[in-house]
Amino acid sequence: MKDDPQVIIYAMDEAGIKRQSSITSGWFVRGEKAIVLSSPTHEKVNLVGAVKLSNGAIILDRVNRFCQDDCICFLKKIAEKESDTKGAIYIILDNARPHRAKSVKDYLEQEPNNRIFLLFLPPYSPELNPSESIWLQLRREKTHNTFFETMIALNAAITAFETKYSMANKPMESLCAIF
Repeated sequence: MKDDPQVIIYAMDEAGIKRQSSITSGWFVRGEKAIVLSSPTHEKVNLVGAVKLSNGAIILDRVNRFCQDDCICFLKKIAEKESDTKGAIYIILDNARPHRAKSVKDYLEQEPNNRIFLLFLPPYSPELNPSESIWLQLRREKTHNTFFETMIALNAAITAFETKYSMANKPMESLCAIF
């Protein structure tokens, strides 16, 4: 199915990226104390994202609080991104309540080309969702051991990450590979 040019497969997930510094291991000059500033805040950016498994291209969207309407908007965004293709679009996702909402099912039934199909993972199995790699890589590259003085700075880091991986790319394709 992955090698069929008529079939498009995405993996989708949501995450909250906090402004508060996440301290992890890293390389530091021997003998010097590593210092990472951290804001005492709970501010975060809520994201919904998907990765196209055939080439590693990602789609990200900022949401206030992920709900069924945001799910529908994001499914539309994926369909719009694939408007120049003809094949079925399969989306791998978890069992979050907004994904299974009646309004989402209604949208899929009424979707103009009737080509989006949701593939639900078993309950409580995030390790099976390739899109978890988006958040892992985002945190590795942009947020770990980093101080964000403002939400604008955090959003800028997320935008830079999105820009880097929005086109076909080998690193994300490799991270999200399904064998």
